[in-house]
Amino acid sequence: MFDFYHNKPAEMMKPLVEKECEKVLYPTSTARAYNEFIEFYDSFKEYRPLIPICMYTVLILECFVECWCNTGSCAKDHGRQWFTNFIFLATLQKLDHIIEFRFVMLNECPSNLNMDAIFKRIGMHRSVLSNVRLIAFIGKGIFEASRSQPMALADSEATRTAEHILSVCPNTTSLVYNTHHTLISSAGVIRDIPGVGFEIIKRLYVALLPRLTAVQILRPFPNVPNMAFAWNLTKLVINHALIPELTHLPRIPVDCLTRVEIYGIQRVPNWRIFETAPGNKLVFPCLEKITLQYSTPDRSSVQPTNSQFTTIFPEDIRVEVPGLSNADVAFQKYFAPRSIQLLSIYEDPRAFESLNLDILKCARSVHISYRDERLDPNIRYNCQGIYSLYARYNNWITGARFDNIPSPLPLTINWISLEWLDITANIADVKSICNIIHQLRHLHTFYLSCFSMDRGDLNDPARGVDFADQDDIFSGVDTTVDRIHTCIGLALRKLHIFSHKRLDVDGILWLVGRLPYLQELGLNPNSLDEVPLSMSRSGITVCGFNPHIEAIDG
Repeated sequence: MFDFYHNKPAEMMKPLVEKECEKVLYPTSTARAYNEFIEFYDSFKEYRPLIPICMYTVLILECFVECWCNTGSCAKDHGRQWFTNFIFLATLQKLDHIIEFRFVMLNECPSNLNMDAIFKRIGMHRSVLSNVRLIAFIGKGIFEASRSQPMALADSEATRTAEHILSVCPNTTSLVYNTHHTLISSAGVIRDIPGVGFEIIKRLYVALLPRLTAVQILRPFPNVPNMAFAWNLTKLVINHALIPELTHLPRIPVDCLTRVEIYGIQRVPNWRIFETAPGNKLVFPCLEKITLQYSTPDRSSVQPTNSQFTTIFPEDIRVEVPGLSNADVAFQKYFAPRSIQLLSIYEDPRAFESLNLDILKCARSVHISYRDERLDPNIRYNCQGIYSLYARYNNWITGARFDNIPSPLPLTINWISLEWLDITANIADVKSICNIIHQLRHLHTFYLSCFSMDRGDLNDPARGVDFADQDDIFSGVDTTVDRIHTCIGLALRKLHIFSHKRLDVDGILWLVGRLPYLQELGLNPNSLDEVPLSMSRSGITVCGFNPHIEAIDG
């Protein structure tokens, strides 16, 4: 990893050291990965002053199991191997820098856990990590451990382990667990798995809940009376399907909430779980972003009654709605016109032919990410759903990103107020690009990533088999563009194009010749040498493709 040489200048090494450190320490990284950093630290003393302080802020305890099969002849190691950076940080006297205590258990091994014994073995039981604010569990292993252990022993071990974690980290304000090794929002464990892992999490929640500012109401979550949330709760993640089971769930305070994620909603969210203001008003005064993920409705589910509530969200909020087609909600009841700063919708391309998109009227910019939800592998996508989405008249949204599944460029786009546009396309020849720019008179910034700029590649097996009917509009595009005899894109200042196949540089030069006020052209980095020097002399900056949009990417 750290393939550096001694005695290189500090100004050269500092960004390289920071970049390599990011590779071994990130929100779901492991102790084994951190060992690579320890090797660097020991080998290159002269670069220690360049190490970012964040490398000393995370304590990781990782359990790794090479194999947990029941085959007697298996030669692999079936025992639990524990890795940690605790001794390293303690030796450097950096324990006071630690703000996160992370437990990593990616292997779903059912053997006994005995984590409390590991604390004693490495000497952690004598330490107090008073600056730790976050306790995180990564991976499903914590929930699969000790599956054959009698419940009485599991309870006893869970009590010892939880009490030790609480004594070592007395000032914790956040407790999270993610069953994935990637940083995605988890819906928790699907079912109860009685055992030491579930009991550890529950005990930690019972003790910590009154002071947690970030809470996940996922499985496992305790269902005991007399619990209370912290008044200054700022982040909430909840599995909507658990609400009927949690009969002792206290009302959730809303005054300080900045981030809410609700998963598994069936048609209508249950707002009754939140504290309300006088007059049955549910007001989120500080909310910055909310995720409402809708699931396929279950016929037996009972829908909550929210008719007596008035739900009020602040202006400039960000809203994510995965599974919008499963929602039975008039979003205009929640959000005023153009009050949503960024609306993110995740849907199958077929859904847009019939999907009610009145929610778009509440947004100023949108991110539409296509999701492949086909159950039959023989089903092929056609262009109709995509084309119908572009064809809907829209004069209020000023920015849009369409990505995830490379999709066809349309003949007609009626989003006439767009000022910035980011599209992931399959075939994007220069005439189709010209056709888009010509229709969007206010377009200032256009990012386009495509499979190919050659229409002939529509039948390339590497492109895939979906949207093969895109060629139906090519003649219409040609007819439209051939009738354009003036300059286009009078508002366009920035155009970035990336092609996974060879870039059509000659076509792009033809297109740029019709864009009189273009200031920046971004292209495939390996094609920059093909752009004539005369273009840079004409006042156009030529650079590498970089589709960063502040409204989405921050």
